Amino acid sequence: MRQKKSTSEVVVASGKPVPYRLAFRTSEKGVPATLTSPLLDPALHERGGVLTYFRSVSGSGKDGPISLDAFEAASLAAYLRDQASVRPQLERELDALLKTWDERGEIGRGGEVWKQTKIEAVHFSPRKLPTPAERKLIQEGYSKEDAKALLRENFDAPSARSSFRIHIQPESALDHLLIVQFRDGEAMELHLEG
Repeated sequence: MRQKKSTSEVVVASGKPVPYRLAFRTSEKGVPATLTSPLLDPALHERGGVLTYFRSVSGSGKDGPISLDAFEAASLAAYLRDQASVRPQLERELDALLKTWDERGEIGRGGEVWKQTKIEAVHFSPRKLPTPAERKLIQEGYSKEDAKALLRENFDAPSARSSFRIHIQPESALDHLLIVQFRDGEAMELHLEG
């Protein structure tokens, strides 16, 4: 992984295991990085790139290198590598929502939906494990099946290899943000915010 410094941004690039380029703006703290890669599905990403947010990025790039948490870096690689799997899973989740949201079919279904929307951002976080107290509280407060589902929805397993959240804001639903969590390549249920 190499870094190129300029006055307003730091670029982190990698050719292996997957090619990508992250452009972090260094003039403002907390600004997301713009991700570009030949692996990004152009139907899903406007102008060939997407905003990415990393919860545990360290280093400003001004005084030293920018470092990604190992789990976040693995999740970034998985997101890029799994584009062919991510797209149909997003389409399935969007189609299920649109059955009730757009009964007249004004918004395209399946691959047609990408003509009216794009992925707005992808969020990466370090591995999130439940504390023993959280696990106990969930297991005692819910049935075994519900507790298992809650733990899977809200936490990574110790064996998890990747996790990321995709944010989509369709043109037709400007007041709503659609969020789909992926864990180890599998889409969780779509959530609405707004």
